[in-house]
Amino acid sequence: MATINQEYFERFETLRFAKGQSPYEEDSSPDVILGPKGDVIKSLANGGLVDPKPVEINPPCQLVRIACGPFANEVAGGSWWMSVASYNEIFLESRGRGVHVSVGIREMCAVPVPFNPMTMIVVVKVMAPLSAYSGKGNAAKGSYKSLNPITKEKKAYLDETVIPRGMIEQLYIPGLSSPDLRRRALFIVGWELFDEAASRKGFTPIHNIPRSV
Repeated sequence: MATINQEYFERFETLRFAKGQSPYEEDSSPDVILGPKGDVIKSLANGGLVDPKPVEINPPCQLVRIACGPFANEVAGGSWWMSVASYNEIFLESRGRGVHVSVGIREMCAVPVPFNPMTMIVVVKVMAPLSAYSGKGNAAKGSYKSLNPITKEKKAYLDETVIPRGMIEQLYIPGLSSPDLRRRALFIVGWELFDEAASRKGFTPIHNIPRSV
């Protein structure tokens, strides 16, 4: 039996998005650049999942997503999710370190600040079977202009690289940007707004390197 988002899942670009790759590359393009001895020199992905596997998510499973608010229905229209079990694992680890759960998500799921300001958490119940890709997060790099804390003027660009800590399973679910599909697939059971600064206090990316424009 087909899932409610089967059409979106089978599109050519969906797996590439799940891997953090450009959708415009040829289907035969490699995932990595290999050296003469077969060692990986460079990954052609930024973020995304390492070795994503197709899964089916069935009712009445609950899922969690943290993104940019203030409207829960819009946040629920994104593709990146995690199970309640994965969220609870991050929450407990973050609390043990004395940091906000959104900091834990940045570090354990590799979410640079430019990718996601993280101002709202949404919890949904799955109402109809969904196709998704599941896997561990890949390293991710985001670029942005830093601010002078006194003058508020923009300074040099920063390249912020995050390598995920732990082995948190993430989900890429295509098609939820469609309001009709989302209305049939998900029921919002709760949400909460966060202060954007909470997801940065105590956040320590692996690299935070100034560069020239």
